[in-house]
Amino acid sequence: MIRQTETSLDVNSNSLEIVNEMIRNSRKLGLAVTKLANGTTVVDAGIKAHGGLRAGLLVAKASLGGLAEVTLSAVSYSIDTVLPRVNVVADFPAISLLVCQQPFPTIEVGSYTAIVSGPGKVLVGKPEEYFKITGYSEKSKVAVFVMQGKDLPDEKVSDHLAEECGIKTRDLFLIALPTNCVANAVQVAARVIENPIWRLSYLGFDVNRIACALGSAPLSPTYSGMWKAPGITPDDMILYMGKVIFYAEPKKGDDLRSLVKELVTANSPLRGKSFHQILTEAGGEFKRIDRRKYTVAQAAIFDTVHGKIYRAGSSHLDMIKKLAT
Repeated sequence: MIRQTETSLDVNSNSLEIVNEMIRNSRKLGLAVTKLANGTTVVDAGIKAHGGLRAGLLVAKASLGGLAEVTLSAVSYSIDTVLPRVNVVADFPAISLLVCQQPFPTIEVGSYTAIVSGPGKVLVGKPEEYFKITGYSEKSKVAVFVMQGKDLPDEKVSDHLAEECGIKTRDLFLIALPTNCVANAVQVAARVIENPIWRLSYLGFDVNRIACALGSAPLSPTYSGMWKAPGITPDDMILYMGKVIFYAEPKKGDDLRSLVKELVTANSPLRGKSFHQILTEAGGEFKRIDRRKYTVAQAAIFDTVHGKIYRAGSSHLDMIKKLAT
């Protein structure tokens, strides 16, 4: 097996190529690009700008360090239900999903708060657990972050992040979007695999032995009262309709049959709860939700040593219909 940490994958350079594509096509993508006084480039994908589906796909790819394909399609889930579905295919999943896509805890700089993810985390080395798991590191003169928050980042925010990364502010690129815009709904659905792979690591499986992964989740509608009032959210779509598949090379003693059961909502204490209810019980703060309970509807692990497939879970379309009508 080729270890995922043997060589630098240049995740910030990969994502910068995607950011440059966003900048070149900003008008067609409904994006607004500004340069702060300190030279940092900010790409607005939905705070003041329109954003949209194609913008969301690029945001998702950038957050994954350019190591995954993200697509969108319309899928019929039943005779009376067609939903847009985000599909993710990730190579080097321990790097693309844990090191790049998994977010920081919420950052706070003055009055600014945001959930921060993206390959810029490699230069900061946080959260430390992901770098201990993967052993991954790289040197880069540029950094790309995805900022989920209601405000655009300013010079104080970019100064803080550039200092953390050890780079010049002019070499920092920030993609900003709120939690209730179309582009964000796309990039959140594209996070369908990130928590299952973290959960496998939490349960003791060496995720560096996962060669590749794929997943899908329907796209949630967006609306102004999202997160504040009962209704469907991107997290509900992952919890009740998300699907993941891992291609894994187990070592002696790994119990894939038991592990896959731990990934699905049918076996979670959150089953039957809307994400609004989950968030309310956490005091309205995402960081207070016990992520060990996050699951997806269906999961499968392909054993590449013994040629077995271990699977668990099922779709919960009834829950989606209940929340969306």
